[in-house]
Amino acid sequence: MPPRPRPRPKILIVLHQETSSPGRVGHMLLEEGFD
Repeated sequence: MPPRPRPRPKILIVLHQETSSPGRVGHMLLEEGFD
């Protein structure tokens, strides 16, 4: 039986303003495989 692929780790980013976005850090985390 082949090994199952590991699920992508999840991360929570807390923003301080409703109109904020995760920006550069969020893009970096997505590139590193976080969901």
